[in-house]
Amino acid sequence: MLLNDKRQKSDDIYPVVVRVTHNRNNTTFNTGIRVKSTMWDSSSLSIKGSHRDAQPYNKTISEFYSKIQNEAYKLINDESFSFEHLKAALSNETTSVSSIKKTTFKAYGEQLVEIC
Repeated sequence: MLLNDKRQKSDDIYPVVVRVTHNRNNTTFNTGIRVKSTMWDSSSLSIKGSHRDAQPYNKTISEFYSKIQNEAYKLINDESFSFEHLKAALSNETTSVSSIKKTTFKAYGEQLVEIC
């Protein structure tokens, strides 16, 4: 987990990403959480406790990291690991992008409510 300081927004907020490295190649997966650089603890790789949403954000990041790790281990055990396979495995657990594109905004919102 790291703060992707290469993707700074105009208000000094950065996305928190999970970096996966395999055979000296790497890719990142966005957690969907963004914080100011002053709220990121680079030694513990988490959001500082002084942030008002630190606990739920850190829990979300940790769960996302665990999901990536579990899927990666499954693919490694099947001897079929690739970043493309990992991305596909992770997208199968959530609503697929193709189904979102074919629905209306209202239907998409209803799908999100069902997932949560």
